[in-house]
Amino acid sequence: MKWLLLTEKMTFVDMDKYPSLKRYYGAEPKVLVRRVISRQDKIMATHTNERVVFKKDINPFLIIDSKWNPLFVLGILNSKLISYLYVNISSIATKDDFRQTTLAELRRIPVRKINFDNRDDKSMHNKMVKLVDRMLDLHKKLAKAKIPSDKTKLQRQINSTDSAIDNLVYELYDLTTAEIAIIQKSS
Repeated sequence: MKWLLLTEKMTFVDMDKYPSLKRYYGAEPKVLVRRVISRQDKIMATHTNERVVFKKDINPFLIIDSKWNPLFVLGILNSKLISYLYVNISSIATKDDFRQTTLAELRRIPVRKINFDNRDDKSMHNKMVKLVDRMLDLHKKLAKAKIPSDKTKLQRQINSTDSAIDNLVYELYDLTTAEIAIIQKSS
């Protein structure tokens, strides 16, 4: 079976030669986390429903429970809280000039469990999915925008949506005002 390889150019790879990796590349959906943390000390993640092969610059997260929308996990991973925790706790991120993520340390990120039988939990899950979906849509529009005023307007909407996602994450993790202030100050 040949699979699409995401690189500078698209090629195909025979995954029959790599049976141990098929699970990760073939999983649908998956969240992809960039190995190198941004200069702003932010974890950068996206998602895909495609069966793709990627280089070692990307760490895959598989969503095993079908109740979980990958956009919920994506919102948490891209939040200020998780970036703050990762950068300040990760053994690699704290000592490396080029801070990186590793699968072993990413697996220890405390992704908030959702009780789908609890109305409030389910509501927060669904709200996060809508916010992240909006964020992805805004980024697509920004990439296509040509007029500077349109770009500025879209960037403001992105910033507002990003703030709403962070606030929802703070609520999900029951952070105090003082804890939120520490995270906001660091970013």
